[in-house]
Amino acid sequence: MTATERLARFIYDLDDATLPASVHAQATWCILDTLGVALAGQQEPATRAARTVAQHLGGTPHATLFVEGSRVPVTHAALENGTAAFSHNFTDTTLSCVIHGGPVIVPAALAVGEMVGASGAQVRAAVVAGYEVMTRVGNAINAGTARMAHHRKGYHPTGTCGVFGAAALTAKLLGCSVAGIVQSLGVAGSLAAGLSESLTDGSDVWRAHGGMAAQNGILAALLAQEGLTGPVAVLEGRRGFCTAFTDGHYDAVALEQGLGERLLILDAAFKLHNTAHVWALPLDALATLRAAHAFSAADVAEIVVTFPQNWTAIMDDPTGATYAPATYAQATNNLRYCLAVGLHEGRIYLEQFDEAHLRHPAILETAQRIIPRPDAVLGHIFETTDKAPTHLQVTLTSGARYALQVDYPRGSPQNPATSEELEAKFDALATPVLPVAQLTRLKDHIRQLGTVPQIRETIQLLCRIHA
Repeated sequence: MTATERLARFIYDLDDATLPASVHAQATWCILDTLGVALAGQQEPATRAARTVAQHLGGTPHATLFVEGSRVPVTHAALENGTAAFSHNFTDTTLSCVIHGGPVIVPAALAVGEMVGASGAQVRAAVVAGYEVMTRVGNAINAGTARMAHHRKGYHPTGTCGVFGAAALTAKLLGCSVAGIVQSLGVAGSLAAGLSESLTDGSDVWRAHGGMAAQNGILAALLAQEGLTGPVAVLEGRRGFCTAFTDGHYDAVALEQGLGERLLILDAAFKLHNTAHVWALPLDALATLRAAHAFSAADVAEIVVTFPQNWTAIMDDPTGATYAPATYAQATNNLRYCLAVGLHEGRIYLEQFDEAHLRHPAILETAQRIIPRPDAVLGHIFETTDKAPTHLQVTLTSGARYALQVDYPRGSPQNPATSEELEAKFDALATPVLPVAQLTRLKDHIRQLGTVPQIRETIQLLCRIHA
């Protein structure tokens, strides 16, 4: 039996009624966190493009576009809603392999769930299944000794790995047999895609990778349901995904090791800063030092950030020389800008990346005083442990010097955010878009998803027409 077949059997057997309370709670936050970002992303250029295409192409109205409320084919809804959910760099992250499950898995599960008339419990189980498969594929090709190898080759694992998670959850919601799930995954391998070049030049296509993976995963399962076949060893085969999408460094054992012992949705970390997740660590360290020593941007002579060398693979400029990113897409991945704006404003949400902030002379002047130092020793620790060690040293104009090392970002399983922090994030993102009373009902629905008879009832609360 191949790893793909074992994964398929596990997905087939997964039952919401037997999931631990901790998994239900984590799934609730994964869904709410993703929906908050999706609501806030409605007017971003990538979302508008996906919405226009979804509406113009037409077709059978299977599923609903968030906020706007029109119904379109299931693949179109997943593309648009997934793009909205990745339009800000505020999505959950599984740090072991640096994937973003939310913008792929949640929109796919809601779209397919609406199409098939699924219950809330069925959709929640599908979300857990999608995270499991996506994370296991990510861990096989971008974790451990292969940490960031997939990134360094130019791939964006949210897109490349996400398609398998979306295919798995779609096949489950369609009621496919184990063999049908295997074929869905087999077909998905030929739809795996996503390049990270747009992270360097400021273009927007990376924001659509969540939606594209969701769309392609759904398409793979629908094609398999109609008889299209794919390789049963699509992941670990001699010409399979792990070989084709890496430089030869991968861990096929990760595809099934410990399967069923601990569900990997529990590894998803929630962002409290609208940046690449790796820059949350120096931002957390900065906030701690500021709280302890009460300095301002004007007091700072220099900040040195020492971080795992592997992380240069996701920087907008791997040399670290750039401090004045030209676009929003570049800025959220630019360490020097993110630290500077965080120092000036105390938080990084959406408004810190508007044109006024990107061109603000004081912020850019501060950014020049931030020194990135990639470190091979820290990189080895990142590869061989669950830590993401980051060292921050702040030197003030007075000569005072403060330093702190952070191993886990706030919002990670090892350093969890509070429920109040996560709800405040959701409210800040969603309240400009939908009425507070409607959002309260939406949150109640998500928290009680196991009792919702039809997921469409929940989806209607994401639309303005139900305000």
